[in-house]
Amino acid sequence: HDPPEGCAKVLAVRASEDRITGVDLHPNASANWLEGNEGGNDGSDANADTGSSSSVFFASASADGTAGLWSASGSVLRTLKGHVGRLGKVCFYPDGRFLATTGFDKTWRLWDVESGVELLCQEGHSRAVYDLSFHGDGSLAVSVGLEAHGRVWDLRTGRNVLNLKGHAAPILACDVSPNGAHCATSGADNTVKVWDLRNTKGCLYTVPAHTKSVTSVRYEPLCGGFFVTASHDGDAKIWSGVDFSLRRILRGHENRVSAVDVSHGGNSCVTVGHDRTMKLWKVRESSRGEGAMEV
Repeated sequence: HDPPEGCAKVLAVRASEDRITGVDLHPNASANWLEGNEGGNDGSDANADTGSSSSVFFASASADGTAGLWSASGSVLRTLKGHVGRLGKVCFYPDGRFLATTGFDKTWRLWDVESGVELLCQEGHSRAVYDLSFHGDGSLAVSVGLEAHGRVWDLRTGRNVLNLKGHAAPILACDVSPNGAHCATSGADNTVKVWDLRNTKGCLYTVPAHTKSVTSVRYEPLCGGFFVTASHDGDAKIWSGVDFSLRRILRGHENRVSAVDVSHGGNSCVTVGHDRTMKLWKVRESSRGEGAMEV
């Protein structure tokens, strides 16, 4: 299909012979990196042969059990092998030096981006691990999966320091707030739960977010003033990060919404769905008061 007016397809990569289950842009990725690389992989990427971490643009996860590190031109720099069975998601460490992968082998793993060496194979989950999010300072990681509770890991010691118990069904996504104090998890029980990572008192707040599974949750990355959820009920929703009230419903997909992300500046978000469309939403501050927004 032709791209919508005002959009141009910059790159198309056949990343795997199997399904792609997750993707993450490198923290230092910039749209400027794509200049001169339009049209796909022609082998012209100057950094592709070295595999330098400075040339990594994004990472992908696949149902074939491997993860890939890719340049802006679509050259595969490294293929990370170690998991047994399909992968869930991939997530770069805040400074981009490491990559985390989650797997249906009940582990998540940490890889050195520069060398492709596996640094850590973290066990502890009793079922598949589906998603992971890092604390902004890199000290903690939160992993979630099909066992219906999350685990917080101290990366300095490798210890499981906190368990997030409260969901009644598998947890499908998690995201740590930019303030580092809160973590949001979303699950097949149709809820989003917000946790205070500074104590062990349990769930801070439960949001009855959707009528079907909540497949994705993402904080606005500057100050965490709001977070966005996506669901199999066909909607995406914007929630206050302060009082957790509903701010906006984003309707437009004709089927399940599978993922959402928020731009670095917090002024736009993107959703993708089973209707094979990607929708970009503009978020702007409203004149109706502090924290109000329009879409």
